[in-house]
Amino acid sequence: MSHVAAFRTYTWDADVATLAARFFAACPEGGRHVVLADESRGRLPIEGYEVVPYSQAGFAQLGLVNEPAENALWFNVDYSLYALRLALPGFDHYLVSESDVAVNLPLGPLLAAAPAFDFLGHQTQEVAPDWHFRPTVAQAFPKAWRTMLFFNLATGPALDVLLAARLRHAAAFKAGQLRAWPFCEGFVPSVLKEAGLRLEEASRFADTTHLNFRPRVEISDPLASRPGALVHSVLGRGVFMKAVAKEALVPGDWLDPDSVLGRTLRRYPLAGYATELLQAFERQGDYERLQLFLAVLEREGLAPAKTHDLARNKPALTSSTCQWSRAPGPQCDARGAVTFSLAEDFGFHTDEEMQPWWMVDLGGEAVIDEIRITNRAALGERFVTFIAETSLTGATWTMRHAKLTPEAVSSDPDQPYKIVFPEPLVARYVRLKLLGWGILHLRRVQVLGRELPPRPDYS
Repeated sequence: MSHVAAFRTYTWDADVATLAARFFAACPEGGRHVVLADESRGRLPIEGYEVVPYSQAGFAQLGLVNEPAENALWFNVDYSLYALRLALPGFDHYLVSESDVAVNLPLGPLLAAAPAFDFLGHQTQEVAPDWHFRPTVAQAFPKAWRTMLFFNLATGPALDVLLAARLRHAAAFKAGQLRAWPFCEGFVPSVLKEAGLRLEEASRFADTTHLNFRPRVEISDPLASRPGALVHSVLGRGVFMKAVAKEALVPGDWLDPDSVLGRTLRRYPLAGYATELLQAFERQGDYERLQLFLAVLEREGLAPAKTHDLARNKPALTSSTCQWSRAPGPQCDARGAVTFSLAEDFGFHTDEEMQPWWMVDLGGEAVIDEIRITNRAALGERFVTFIAETSLTGATWTMRHAKLTPEAVSSDPDQPYKIVFPEPLVARYVRLKLLGWGILHLRRVQVLGRELPPRPDYS
């Protein structure tokens, strides 16, 4: 029985290399050992291993759908399995482990048992009504299943069945017959179940107690080396700090050293994750504890630079939100364009609609000299023609600028699109409105000027 053991990754550093070496050491001799590398963002500095590269662009050429465009290979983890099968055809089995899985057991018994099943996943179960991704699979499958794909083993024919189904779905999706593109964790087991193939659980061969999405595990934590276990998500120290801080649902808990977040992060230098934790504070909108955290940053010499950006961290609003929005609700999501930290791709994301808009409340009347707009890093062509409006009350608006030409709007924060007013104007609210039907998503909006004192109250 022939097999390929593939370590799948989109990044490479010393800690990822450590997990790769641990995985390959666990695999029995006689197989083909490769690193399955997502090089959509450029070549990875991998040495000492055979590399099977793939990229998002390559799947479009194959006839598959890169949907959603901003994170297609995360949404469609199964695509990498097809790349592996096409690059190395003819093998009986393909064993794949992700770059943040710690493999702490010999995998020989698993491969010896592999002829008894077609696919091995984790926590395979029927899709529950409240599963977040259920709408993506509901139309495609009368009875939908889900499984986790951190660590999986598939026969070659099973991968062929999956690829053929993806290509059928791609044709239906492009023709408008399939309204939603199925998420990989629902697609894979649903197709295999419909085809009558045999599914097996990783828990039959390993301790999978900690093979979960969360919590994150730092690579030096004894849990990451638990004998007999598959553990996810294991990260190197620097990546771990940033990830835990960025994903904090209640960042204010950091202020309490006895909280889970406090115990997790306070043992590391604040400088290593201050930016990510600040972003989490801003997303949540806990301004009282945000000020306490800013005071800590000030004492540590880590406070963000002060500017004359009147919009920074002020209340904002969008015309709508959608499944790709960063935060729930139009108020929380809209703040992504005015936080202290620059969004990696986009700060907010509206639904597709007629003339979507974003606005900010400066908190009081101000003299506005300039508006700076940093476009989204990807799909910037969606933001081309728009208008900028201001208001004193939020009820009556005055158009101050209209861009009607086809030139692109920059996503470079050092060279933003600038609206400079020859004569400073007074306003409290600023609104950007896309012209026509479309989606509005920007990386940052800045309003430069100076605050005015409150008007005298003569009542």
